[in-house]
Amino acid sequence: MKNLKMIAFMLAIISCSLLSCKKKELLSDPISSKELSEQTSKTITTTPLAILPQVWGPPPSNGIALTRLYNPYQGVHMLANPEETYVLLAQKVKRGSNWFPAWVNEGILGYGLRSGGKPLYRFYAIDDHYFSTNSSIPAGYVLEGIQTYVYTSATSGYRPIYAFSTISGKTDHVYTANPNELNGNSAWRNEGIAFYLMY
Repeated sequence: MKNLKMIAFMLAIISCSLLSCKKKELLSDPISSKELSEQTSKTITTTPLAILPQVWGPPPSNGIALTRLYNPYQGVHMLANPEETYVLLAQKVKRGSNWFPAWVNEGILGYGLRSGGKPLYRFYAIDDHYFSTNSSIPAGYVLEGIQTYVYTSATSGYRPIYAFSTISGKTDHVYTANPNELNGNSAWRNEGIAFYLMY
């Protein structure tokens, strides 16, 4: 009788483990190693990330780091605060029997303000985050809140952040300190300076 109870207990544990594993599979469809290589090597930027203008060193006392992340599986970019960056970089996707990082860290673009300046609003549509100092909600988007505070004109110690958006197909917005990163790329529209961040 004790053996039967022990077997039932072990089966319950195994079942729970299997269910937990299934819940973690964000993308569970198996693909070949060639397809995996193609997907994980995709990058939307035209400039090697190593030479993009990035920020190093400790953040200013009134600053909030904004890190640019890229999801090669969904083909989308994100500007994230430190807490969001920590969570997103911990996410994994499963391909075949292997797990891979869901997001790639493309570096800190600069620092927003905890107070002062103008609010930078974050809007969301399917797989796209759009940032603007204009509180008007664009068609098809929902307001997620204020990401940080920024300046909208040239200020000492701040640098311009340029916005680009896809011209056709899947909507994606990407923000960069290097206006030449996507200039000349026919798939992207240069929307000009979106805001200024500390660096």
